[in-house]
Amino acid sequence: MFFMSKKFKLFLGALLLISSFFVFSSKAKAAGPWDDIWAAIEDLYQQIAAIEPIPGPTGPPGPTGPPGPAGSTVSYYQVQSALSTLTPGTFGSAQAICPNGDTVVGGGYDASIPASSDSPIQVYTNIPFGVSIWAVAGFNSGLNTHSQTLSAFAVCAHYD
Repeated sequence: MFFMSKKFKLFLGALLLISSFFVFSSKAKAAGPWDDIWAAIEDLYQQIAAIEPIPGPTGPPGPTGPPGPAGSTVSYYQVQSALSTLTPGTFGSAQAICPNGDTVVGGGYDASIPASSDSPIQVYTNIPFGVSIWAVAGFNSGLNTHSQTLSAFAVCAHYD
């Protein structure tokens, strides 16, 4: 028995090494000597993950930048309006335009209330257009028997 071949001894050594690897590296095995080591490694990993960096000292302040432009003030607001008459079955639009030099800061629309048997105007667009126009577009469905009015309103601000 002491005279095993060299190949057989090599095979047994490799088998022992491989089986040792599987036994000692498995975390799902029964409690054993490696469990304490795995627990210590896991604890160390959690401690490292919890470390928060400490910021360095605050540096000296930088140079003062140039002053910004002076702000403007609103000297007055005004509301502009425009209307469009839509016959049954037609599209139409209305654009409320601010006076030259004023800026549109809001707006909206109004659609006339149809007769009791009519359908209201279907509004598709209600948006600012550029810096001085509020635009509204809609459709009188054609189910109506009356023309209807679509109005656009622009809230205009005058800046000094």
